[in-house]
Amino acid sequence: MGIAVNRSNGSYAEPNVIPLIDILLVLLIIFMLASTTLGNIKLNLPMSASKSHSGGSPIVLFLTEDFHYELNGRRIERDHLLEELTSVFEGRPDKLLFITATRSRTYQEVVDAFSTVRQAGVQVLALMPKGL
Repeated sequence: MGIAVNRSNGSYAEPNVIPLIDILLVLLIIFMLASTTLGNIKLNLPMSASKSHSGGSPIVLFLTEDFHYELNGRRIERDHLLEELTSVFEGRPDKLLFITATRSRTYQEVVDAFSTVRQAGVQVLALMPKGL
């Protein structure tokens, strides 16, 4: 902070903002460089509607309230989920699965379902929004 003398009012303080601006510019440059060196996020975007879909109807895994699973409306026990998913996706070129769950299911149960689905070889997972 600098002090300047004014003849009419006496002395007054005047902040020196030049060093502050220099520091802010250096920080801006550092953050710009740091953001470019971070890893890229891989996206798997859906195919456009104009392309032919040879996989058939979409497959939906529903985590029910009574702690069971339904694969396109067919009830499946937890022990047989991996086998069923493997057999369903065996001949499909598009390995896309939609997952939905009731509010009574915990986050860990949904993550466990994701893990089982990944073990079955499904490449793309999607959570179904509420209301569909």
